[in-house]
Amino acid sequence: MLWKFIMFYPIVGRVALAVSVLSVSGLASAFERDHDAHEHGHATLTVVQEGHDLHLSFNSPAMDIVGFEHAPSNDAERVKIANAKETLEDAKRMFVVGSASECEIEKISLKSALLEHKTESGHHEHDHHEDDHHDDHQKHDDHDDHHEHGDHDDHHGHEKHDEEHSEFEATYVYHCDKPEALEEVTVNVFGLFPSLEELETQVITAKGQRLIELNKSSNSFEL
Repeated sequence: MLWKFIMFYPIVGRVALAVSVLSVSGLASAFERDHDAHEHGHATLTVVQEGHDLHLSFNSPAMDIVGFEHAPSNDAERVKIANAKETLEDAKRMFVVGSASECEIEKISLKSALLEHKTESGHHEHDHHEDDHHDDHQKHDDHDDHHEHGDHDDHHGHEKHDEEHSEFEATYVYHCDKPEALEEVTVNVFGLFPSLEELETQVITAKGQRLIELNKSSNSFEL
């Protein structure tokens, strides 16, 4: 497994080889697969520090972020997704990085199937209320009635499978003018998302690699 390979690969001053082989998100994905990342209440964090750059990749089941994993079906659920998006994209709320290191966030990326469902849901609702298209949609439904009934179970099963594995993946890239002063990072996810109980964290720096477990009573780690 990738993280085990990296764990035993010698590091000489830098982790450039590990970072060049796979992106930070790739490292996080392998790490999450190895640690059953989708267990509710448990999330993962991959941290890579190389030179002036600090990368953090956070992955959590959607249940612990918004309280559900299905496509949003009402305004209240869409609001929860919007609020979660706003929180996850606020690096200063998610993490506390020592000010002495002069680290500034350069890039944030957020992925989740629920974000896509949110957009699609709004689009479909708009179409549903367009009177000019109602008859065409009805004809289309009648025409495809046989196919819908024939494929309904398979489609529903596939959709249910996707919903059961809905996650949020957020990646943060910092640039630190004084990386030598970067000693500790505090993770605030337990306060922001109370249903989270444990955060399996892999830290990769020039000093080596280690796996630590963060929780509500211990939510910081040294670099």
